[in-house]
Amino acid sequence: MNRRTATAAILASVFLSGQAFGAEPPKWSARIRVNIAGDKDLQPLATSYVSRELRDLPGVTVTDERFDYEIKAIVQQDVTASGMVLGFSMGYVFVRTLSDRWMVEALDAAGLPKGRGREALTGSVHGAGFLLAFKLVGGPVDSLQQTCKELVAELDGGEMDKDRREFQRRVDAGPKKK
Repeated sequence: MNRRTATAAILASVFLSGQAFGAEPPKWSARIRVNIAGDKDLQPLATSYVSRELRDLPGVTVTDERFDYEIKAIVQQDVTASGMVLGFSMGYVFVRTLSDRWMVEALDAAGLPKGRGREALTGSVHGAGFLLAFKLVGGPVDSLQQTCKELVAELDGGEMDKDRREFQRRVDAGPKKK
């Protein structure tokens, strides 16, 4: 093999392996399910407002499948006995689900080998999660959109920001050596 061929082969392998200069480092991402129930007039509005705010966040995908987080909420109109609408109330919880991605990372970190035991453990916790935040909010009906915007901003600046910083710390630390 001549010198030119060897140089070309080395350069090609570097570029094809993604190790070339300018290769983008991995980026944080999250898949979030929005699950809002309640009043027939307010439920679709709240779902739309929250979903729209989430989609505007970098790295966030709103989905109903294989989600990492879930926002569960109930929204209702506050109405007097005579039928006069006073405003709305919304209670929500923000849950981290034990998604495939989180389970793989946790089980890999724990050193649990792949196999039937690992599959059984993963299957037994599928759909489970743990509570990260909860809140009850309310106000005039015309403030529902702003309230949803504030809810997402609070979650983004809180729990999701913690995850972004932890993800970046792991990226900066580089791959673990065995």
